[in-house]
Amino acid sequence: MNKNVSQTFEQMIKWQSQKKCIRNGIVVYGAPSARKFRYLRDSLKRFSETVLCRDFETLTFTDIDSGFLQRYVSHLQGRNVAEKIRKLKQIFRSAHAGTEVFEPVEAIPAVRKTTDLFIPYSEIVRIREMDRISLTNKESFCLDLFLFGFYSGGSSVAEMAALRKENVHGDYLCCERIGCSGTARIPLNKYAKEILRKYRKDGFGDYLLPVFTHKHLSAEQQQGRIKRITEQTNGLMKEIARKLQLECELTLGMTRRIFIEHMLACRMPLETIAEVTGCTLDTIIRYLENISKTKPMDIPYFLPGCTYSKTGRKAGRLLYI
Repeated sequence: MNKNVSQTFEQMIKWQSQKKCIRNGIVVYGAPSARKFRYLRDSLKRFSETVLCRDFETLTFTDIDSGFLQRYVSHLQGRNVAEKIRKLKQIFRSAHAGTEVFEPVEAIPAVRKTTDLFIPYSEIVRIREMDRISLTNKESFCLDLFLFGFYSGGSSVAEMAALRKENVHGDYLCCERIGCSGTARIPLNKYAKEILRKYRKDGFGDYLLPVFTHKHLSAEQQQGRIKRITEQTNGLMKEIARKLQLECELTLGMTRRIFIEHMLACRMPLETIAEVTGCTLDTIIRYLENISKTKPMDIPYFLPGCTYSKTGRKAGRLLYI
């Protein structure tokens, strides 16, 4: 297969960028997926040019054999290896290239990253109760977004930005998930309610949280705003992780995993976790398989702010009081 790798990447990135769907009334383009392929392309280009001294623009699929992939995996040093290999296989399939060259590297045990460490709920408590005196109003808002993202089952900024008053049904928050294309039914505990009350008067229109303002009316403006807020929040959380001397970095993208792992550690029914997060049951089972490799420590038995009855647990539902 002598097809050019760089050109195939460009075609995939262009196709992913043009994909769009509507979630919670907002037009969502395929920018996140396109960005991941762009990161992979740039990573391969650096490896090809700095390690192999090979012009990436001339690289073909025939050049990427098992030896190439093994050297590339070593070059990554455990940085998001599994996802990069999975995306690269997708590039191979789009070019109708054989994927048997991936078998040796797929057998290599993945290096556990610091962001993959089990995070006990006590760390979330430390973050929530930290002294905010040194934070600006914008940084305090970003911190509240991180916390609300966790308490709402791992919501992204795009999902939180789209929340409107109509999404609140009594003590529950119902919304469409962007990443997993499911609908989540989330019990609002007291901490989530406090955040909503805090920003009740600041929201633009009938939005629950003040992510958008009167300046963000078009889809492009809203996407730009979401990107900036996400980057600002992730930057802040990395600083907070260092300040609190946590063993791992924290990002908004981790809130869903932290939430699911916490619920699993609390031994909540898998169907309940799937309902709250909007994920499929198979996804929750994969999380369960991963968490079984770690030792849960310092975990309260139930999600704070919620009360569960035995009847509710048997029925696979969360009962909020």
